[in-house]
Amino acid sequence: MLLDFEDKPINTPADERNRRAWVDASENACRDFGEIECIHGHFQPVKYLALKKKGRAKFVCWLREPLARMVSHYNFWLRDYDGGIGKGALHCKVVEDKWSLEHFCISYEMQKCSKDHLSSTTLQCKAPFPMPPS
Repeated sequence: MLLDFEDKPINTPADERNRRAWVDASENACRDFGEIECIHGHFQPVKYLALKKKGRAKFVCWLREPLARMVSHYNFWLRDYDGGIGKGALHCKVVEDKWSLEHFCISYEMQKCSKDHLSSTTLQCKAPFPMPPS
């Protein structure tokens, strides 16, 4: 298993995040992943697109209940601030401007991050459990 948590996609401005993901995708197209059967972490799926095209990858996105995920993320950023050293601009803005949980959840920045994260992939939804009636 390869762990890839270095990208910090929500903490990186979109233009930089996208540029870096495509540069990494280009490098990964030539990379030998050997016996690695699973890559787990926080990264944009395009980063490992070459593996999918070679038939060596299946992308799985763990989706949490949206509000619980946002509350968890908000609380993590408040706990993990430490003066902003090594933190992204949005993380600093949220903490230093004392955003409320409500402001955080409905902010344009967080909505855009959530949407952008999966924008480079085609999704097929397969629930491992019966879907509730709509």
